[in-house]
Amino acid sequence: MCARFTAAPGTAVLCWLFLNGFAVPPAGTLTWAGHRDAFWLACLFTAALVGTALTRLLHARAAYRRVTPGVGGSTEAGP
Repeated sequence: MCARFTAAPGTAVLCWLFLNGFAVPPAGTLTWAGHRDAFWLACLFTAALVGTALTRLLHARAAYRRVTPGVGGSTEAGP
């Protein structure tokens, strides 16, 4: 599973469309409420970027531990 920063804006927009179309107005119509929707979109975009960055950091850390001898493993020498 590869986390990509290019997917963050699309994820934020899709979440905003779902939030705006189904969660807030029960009629299911899309509207733009100016500052409120811009703030929500910015929050969703930030959450997507933070999640992507954390995932990339965790994958990089796991890869580093796999290729670096003696990190995160036993301290005993092999036979």
